[in-house]
Amino acid sequence: MKLTKRGKAVVNTFYAFLVFLAIGFCGSLEYSDAVALAKYDAKNKSQAVSVIVHTKPPVKVSLRSYARSQGIKRGWSSNQHSCLVKLWNEESGWNPKAHNFSSGAHGIPQALPASKMRSAGADYLTNGKTQIRWGIGYIQNRYGTPCSALDFHNRQGWY
Repeated sequence: MKLTKRGKAVVNTFYAFLVFLAIGFCGSLEYSDAVALAKYDAKNKSQAVSVIVHTKPPVKVSLRSYARSQGIKRGWSSNQHSCLVKLWNEESGWNPKAHNFSSGAHGIPQALPASKMRSAGADYLTNGKTQIRWGIGYIQNRYGTPCSALDFHNRQGWY
């Protein structure tokens, strides 16, 4: 069967929608996995959603616990940790692979440029703990505390 231009556009739109669904249902799903899953779904007419729902949940809780431990080392209170959670929920959703394609900001703390985080470890592009160490140091050096960083972010839209 040969598709017309309109038919190809419909198929491509459907494919893009499946990728969107795959990424949306599971924040820990890699984009390449979502694309492969969407291709498999479109080709075999399987139910991608049932596969996605059963994938492993994100590791956000352990990353937040790690951030709490790093904050405690700096003498930050649980209130400061709450501010950090709010800040990074807004910035990246605690996703180590979050990337802003318009600005180039990357990772949990949305470092700009991402290479700033190299000082915390060579695995700065993918390792959430490396990004957290760098981000907490950045916040302490620039703002003093996460609540001060969050206040600035709320006023300016960035930090």
